[in-house]
Amino acid sequence: MRYITLLLSLILFFLIGCQGNHPLTAEELAQREAARKEVTKLMPSIYPLQVDRFAFQAIAGWYDDDHLLYITDENGEATIWKHHLYSGTTAAFFSSNDPIIDITPSPDYQWFAIRTIPIQSTTDIYFVNKDGKVMYEWPLDGMSVEVFWDPYTSGQAMLGVLHDDYSTSATFVNVKDQSVKLYHDLPSYLQWISQDMIGYMDWETNSMQFEAPLVVARIDDSEGVLPYEAIQQSAVLLIGLNHGKYLTVKLEDMATLQSRYEIHDAEQAAPAISWTVPGINLYSGQWWIPNFAIGKDSFYYFHPNEAANIDDAIHYRLVAVNIIDGEAKDLLETENAVPIKVSPDESWLLLGNQLEFLWSPRYGRQWELLTDS
Repeated sequence: MRYITLLLSLILFFLIGCQGNHPLTAEELAQREAARKEVTKLMPSIYPLQVDRFAFQAIAGWYDDDHLLYITDENGEATIWKHHLYSGTTAAFFSSNDPIIDITPSPDYQWFAIRTIPIQSTTDIYFVNKDGKVMYEWPLDGMSVEVFWDPYTSGQAMLGVLHDDYSTSATFVNVKDQSVKLYHDLPSYLQWISQDMIGYMDWETNSMQFEAPLVVARIDDSEGVLPYEAIQQSAVLLIGLNHGKYLTVKLEDMATLQSRYEIHDAEQAAPAISWTVPGINLYSGQWWIPNFAIGKDSFYYFHPNEAANIDDAIHYRLVAVNIIDGEAKDLLETENAVPIKVSPDESWLLLGNQLEFLWSPRYGRQWELLTDS
């Protein structure tokens, strides 16, 4: 793929870089057409999933740069399959006698948290390695549990639990050595801010407010979670990124429905990158934040062309913002802010309510992934 990218770049350089300001001659037009055909020829062949629509459950996301994961359920057995985009070959990755409802990969795609509906067993979440081998099992506990992988240390995660009595806790899990550490005083929604810091929104004391204070805590192996000075007064949403950065969404102007997205360095108070985004009103005093995705180096989100109510006809631009230098790139225009999942190398995007479309920022082309077998 690197060779193809280099060759494409050279072709495009000679195609448009040497054109100059003079009208194209017949020979130049012929060269341009030949180059266009070469680009088309080098575009990868993508093999869609050949699935039985009665057994197929969902496209779950990425296994690595070249493979998708999808789920089937047939005759009481749920199976996760690996699908190779460039050959169409499939191989079983994991199976369970309980329904599989979600797969959350670690940021380095070496570990996968597989969530089930425990019917035949008492296991809520299976933590498996790259080979699909179960390394740790999380039992059914409380009403809900969320997995927040540590992007800085492979195989580590925080699990936020909402218990039956509506109390919350968080458990630090090291999948590799199966060590755990329980924190009773943390909420069930957490984000990694840096290698040793986590953050969360303090909605417990601000449940009736539009925004909540951001609480940041430092993880210390000997003393547990220690309070840390807040570095953001309040926000609507907190999103942990990579490279020791995090993003907040704040209310900027209620009258004009404007929000502000800010990317922060973990140890600095002022935002490093900031921009305004039109808001979407839900009529309930709250705003709807369109779908987004986190890549290794970029933050992907749907940017409304203008502020609107949720039932208005809304047009969006899918934008990729580099979290290091703030460079923003418009990728495509759409009328639907659908779910997104980014490949590990950020070469591909899965888009759609079923993640049924594969889109390439490099080629500006979309492939449909679902076909009946």
